[in-house]
Order: sequence, then C-alpha cells, then structure tokens
Amino acid sequence: MSHYPLAPLLDALGIEPAPNGGPNYGQVSSREVAALRLGVTRRTIERWRANGIPARNCDRLACHVARMHPLNIWPDWDIPTRKGTKPA
Repeated sequence: MSHYPLAPLLDALGIEPAPNGGPNYGQVSSREVAALRLGVTRRTIERWRANGIPARNCDRLACHVARMHPLNIWPDWDIPTRKGTKPA
C-alpha cells in the first residue's frame, strides 16, 4: 500500500512545526494541533510523520479536512482502485 508524506497536508492546513522542534511551556505542539484538526490521535500523527499517511486516508483528509483535491496536496497521488477493477 502506498503512503504519502504528512508535511504537505500540514502545509495545506497552515500548521507549522513548533520552533526548535518542540513547544515552549504553555504552547500547544504542532502534533496536538494537527491531531485536533485531522480528527486523529497524537500517536497517529507520530506514525504518519514516521511512515507517511496510508493512501486509503488521503482522499478523506484532503477533501473533507483540507477542502482540496488530493492531487493539490500530493502531486504524485494515485487514485486508489478497488481490487479487480481498472481505472477509467
């Protein structure tokens, strides 16, 4: 299964990494902001940063969260097809 990087999605949402790699006292980390905006856990954000976002999640995240087509976020995004079907 294909995976796509998290960084372009965070850029599309305007979420910037915390300065110096981590938050200062009283600041919310970019990981926490991303988790809230994307509707996932902080652990999922950590996994996606390390391994990429599974292709099956990209369409939902792009369309419903970022309000963009996945190709606008990941130019190399490949339209998933169901097993045994051919793309149009």
